[in-house]
Amino acid sequence: MSNAYVSLWTKVRCAWLRRVRDSRPLLVLFGGPHLSLPSMAARERGRYCVSVWVSHGQLRIIARMQVGRIITLAEYASEYVRLGPLPAGPVDHDFPRLHPELGHRSPFGCIDKVAFASMGTQLNFERSNAPQELPLLRFGPKPGREKSLTGLQDGRLSSSLNFQGHVRRASEQTRKILAAACANS
Repeated sequence: MSNAYVSLWTKVRCAWLRRVRDSRPLLVLFGGPHLSLPSMAARERGRYCVSVWVSHGQLRIIARMQVGRIITLAEYASEYVRLGPLPAGPVDHDFPRLHPELGHRSPFGCIDKVAFASMGTQLNFERSNAPQELPLLRFGPKPGREKSLTGLQDGRLSSSLNFQGHVRRASEQTRKILAAACANS
């Protein structure tokens, strides 16, 4: 049974992380109550999470991490990044710009939980899978009920709609393909 999940990072977030040259291992993933930042429901301890984005029709595999524990935003801010208490409510979208040294570890948006890695691969915004692998990728709520990606044209994705707003559970074959992509680069 698969224990891997995929979540989409926005082009804006990826562009900013590239500008601040964040290539450290993936340490944290943020989750919240809104579709723009999916909840931590699928990100249990021991699960693998793969961060992706879609660029020029390619599925870019940013990084992969194994969840070590899930903590509150308050715990994360005070214990791990030593920011002191953050104000209640959404974290200001200017916050990452004020703390570029934090890179992907900088909180943003409506966050309530933080998945902290026990293991993470380095961020890489150029890593992608082979076009012939896209039709093999399958996602769904339960084993045996996974579906292939929609909007494939000539080995390219026509949009990122397959991944938007949710954490997608990957089939076992998809988990292996994504893990291999992270291991080979």
